[in-house]
Amino acid sequence: MDRLRQIGSWRQIWRSTLIAHLLLGLTVSLFVMTRAEISSAQTNQAQTDNSKTDMAQSKRKIKLPPCRYVKVLVAAGAGSGTDLIMRSLVRSANAARPKPLFRVVNREGKDVWTETATSAPNGCTLLTVNQDLVAAYLLGARDLDWESFRPLALLVRVAAVLAGKSTLEAENLKDLLTSARETPGSVSVGYSDSRLERIFLATLETNAKVSFDRKAFETGVDMFTALLEKRVDLGFISVPAARRRIQDGKLKAFGVSTAERIASLSDVPTLAEQGGFSFGYDLGLIVAKGTPVELVDHLAAIFEKAVEDKLLVDELGENGIMIHFLASDPYTRYLEDLRADWRKLLGTEDSDKKPGDKLPPVKGQKS
Repeated sequence: MDRLRQIGSWRQIWRSTLIAHLLLGLTVSLFVMTRAEISSAQTNQAQTDNSKTDMAQSKRKIKLPPCRYVKVLVAAGAGSGTDLIMRSLVRSANAARPKPLFRVVNREGKDVWTETATSAPNGCTLLTVNQDLVAAYLLGARDLDWESFRPLALLVRVAAVLAGKSTLEAENLKDLLTSARETPGSVSVGYSDSRLERIFLATLETNAKVSFDRKAFETGVDMFTALLEKRVDLGFISVPAARRRIQDGKLKAFGVSTAERIASLSDVPTLAEQGGFSFGYDLGLIVAKGTPVELVDHLAAIFEKAVEDKLLVDELGENGIMIHFLASDPYTRYLEDLRADWRKLLGTEDSDKKPGDKLPPVKGQKS
């Protein structure tokens, strides 16, 4: 009996010792875990504080535009193609609630170039431009070159469609160009007095090694009407106009100008697919030359985020408007390269403002 009591006593001692060890181990584990959690929390808090400090320092470095809203100047009337595109882009940019907000301001018939060049370099005035920024200077129509400003960002490329009258025998661009080469001047091309349209036509002729019978019109509407009335064989028109007229059989489409096909004209190949080249009306923004780089990059980043919106991309893409974003530095290089290429095309490498004879003349001017 005493032996049994002794064994029971030892068992109680063993259980007590085991429980004590287990409790000690659990206590140590909890202590270690708590210390680790505290350390992790402290690290996370430190990282958060550092991040907030970096953001605060970044904000202090960038002096935001001191205006109620940033003016986005459009040198065209309300409801024009450029106006509608920029309103869509600005609406998307404002969705992020930047400070200050952006607002499209129409300046049809106004000297927006001087207005922008002489504006305060504080980011309150942005000007919407396309490649005419380069063309007008090279052709002597404007004294301000792109270097008179600071490029902010390139945003979109607007496609054009090379369309022909429905009675043309050629079914594709290759056959059309072959015919034009075999009999120079046998294929007529209509174009407006737009500097860009004239340069695009000259580029097409140079690239394809053809000579068209050039027919100038005062406006794009006049040219489009002549194309529908079969008074000219070819012309560059917008995607919406081409889509409607191709569907009803009044025009043929020989190619779209952008590097990729247009979703709403998916059966129409690109000019590049057929051995041609890619181009479009490239819309971007510029600011006064002295605007700080940090502010330019800040504003450009807002638009970079805006053009990532899928609804915007789909809305624009349906009408042949492709996102073509370039921040300030690559946009600057784009303009440098464009000027060099067009000087070569126009034969003006040794002269800033005297174009050669390769450019189609305006209406009433002899070729």
